[in-house]
Amino acid sequence: MITFDFSGPEHARLYIDDVFAGEVDEKAVEVASGTHDYRLEHPRYLLASGSIEVAGLGQAQRVELALEPNWRTVTLTSEPSGASVLREDQMLGRTPLTADLSPDLYVLTYRKQGYGDKKQLLEIALNDQSAVPTVTLSLDGGTLYVTADPVGANVLIDGAYAGISPLKYAAGKAYTIRVEKDGYDSWSGTGKVATGQEASIAVSLKRQYGTVRLDSIPAATVFIDGRAQGQAPVEVRLPVREYKVEFRRPGYRSIDRIVPLKKDENRTIHVQLRTEKEARYAEAKPIYTNSTGMNMMLAKPSVFTMGAPRGEPGQMANETEKVVRLERWFYIGESEVSYRQFSTFLKHAGHRLSGLAVKPPTNPDMPVTGIPWDVAALYCNWLSVREGLPEAYQVRG
Repeated sequence: MITFDFSGPEHARLYIDDVFAGEVDEKAVEVASGTHDYRLEHPRYLLASGSIEVAGLGQAQRVELALEPNWRTVTLTSEPSGASVLREDQMLGRTPLTADLSPDLYVLTYRKQGYGDKKQLLEIALNDQSAVPTVTLSLDGGTLYVTADPVGANVLIDGAYAGISPLKYAAGKAYTIRVEKDGYDSWSGTGKVATGQEASIAVSLKRQYGTVRLDSIPAATVFIDGRAQGQAPVEVRLPVREYKVEFRRPGYRSIDRIVPLKKDENRTIHVQLRTEKEARYAEAKPIYTNSTGMNMMLAKPSVFTMGAPRGEPGQMANETEKVVRLERWFYIGESEVSYRQFSTFLKHAGHRLSGLAVKPPTNPDMPVTGIPWDVAALYCNWLSVREGLPEAYQVRG
């Protein structure tokens, strides 16, 4: 019998091993014996979770928790006071107003008779305890219409965020206005609107540009956001924003770059492409573990002498020395194939190797022995398929 003792709300939603177990308060909850994960959820508090070892046999246990509030208490003020504060037409109260707000981005509207509406952009974060600035209301004027090219620009009136263009705004008799949008030069101006009258402002924002020079060795075709730009080197003047740049050349590994371009920036991107073989060699790990648990080591051979010189003990009469050059890297097992690893193959091979008798060693991690050459080749084919590689040996008959 588990009692969850937590401070804060009167009750919370309890989940045991991700299964809803009901709403809990000071009452005990029956939980089966064993180790269990739990979490407590409440819409106004941060999630609390952990694990518990339940003794069972009806024993009483207690879990003490402190649920942390998922809100921040703020004070909203205006000059003059007594203004209604709304969020999306929902009334929060009148200034001065103390409110508990959850972490979010709020667009608040301050409204008072005889004054123009004023908007406030407020970001609530639990770790930010700074005071909310006082909103100053202006005497009521008329209606201001703001349009911008392109649409969707941010509009600030008298230094406060007013909304996104196109915008209808109850402005004071005299006002300052600023229109902003990422990638464009901002626009500022002033104006007047008589009480009860209307005024319109149409703003055309100037696009910001930067230049990027793209070069590669060897020369490659350049793509910007999937569109071919020609053979490198190439210089392109582009509107300010982030781009995906690709360098492609047949037989070579393509290179991608994310390029954020700033206003009036002259940027150079230079890359050196590698052949697919060079890229694969560069990516080769010195050691990896394959699907059967073998540690495979990377060998980088070049030239060596194979065979035994005359006079060396054990040298065969027909054995000579021969210089061998290996042109490719390869992986080789850190140790011989163990009986444990080979037995996995035997289970999959089934009836095809029913007549094969393999004597298990006392330790299954010792090397498997007594294997005919063709069975070893079948094992290699089986392992190749498991590793996503083509079979090395052809089997006929």
